[in-house]
Amino acid sequence: MKKLLAIFAHQDMSISRVNKARKEALKSLDSVLIHDLYEKYPDFKIDVAKEQELLIGHDKVLFCFPIHWYSYPVLLKKYFDDVFTKGFAYGPGGDKLHQKKFSVAISFGDKEQNFSKEGAVGFSVDEILSPFKALCYHSHIIYQPYFAAFGASYGLDEKGIEQNTKEFIEYVKNL
Repeated sequence: MKKLLAIFAHQDMSISRVNKARKEALKSLDSVLIHDLYEKYPDFKIDVAKEQELLIGHDKVLFCFPIHWYSYPVLLKKYFDDVFTKGFAYGPGGDKLHQKKFSVAISFGDKEQNFSKEGAVGFSVDEILSPFKALCYHSHIIYQPYFAAFGASYGLDEKGIEQNTKEFIEYVKNL
């Protein structure tokens, strides 16, 4: 069995640079099961039972996605709404995800220095990830530190993507 479930949620992987490189790099790791939500559910009709089964079958889950307008891609939001149900992820009997380890590998179009109170964005990455952290807290999931790429739309060249991808693989190996 694969030890890590890597869930990708990029609206158009064909134009992605960062997430496409990460997805390709993960193929070299035998311990990782790659699961692409937009590839699996282009019609947005999520097989909730199948997704819950995948989550139950893995102790570690890595969500890989770009941050657009300081939020998740829409299908990932729908995934959380549909899959993390009462009786599964929270509430009475909702202990199926307790003590699992969740992490995110995100990409930002903007530069890293803009993600602070004083920066152009006005919020830190941790603040932007608050909904994900709250989901983990509410479901008794262990939230792991995030991994990020910055400047994906402005300034991150191919050499930078290659370096970030190498660092990403090391991050994954240490989850």
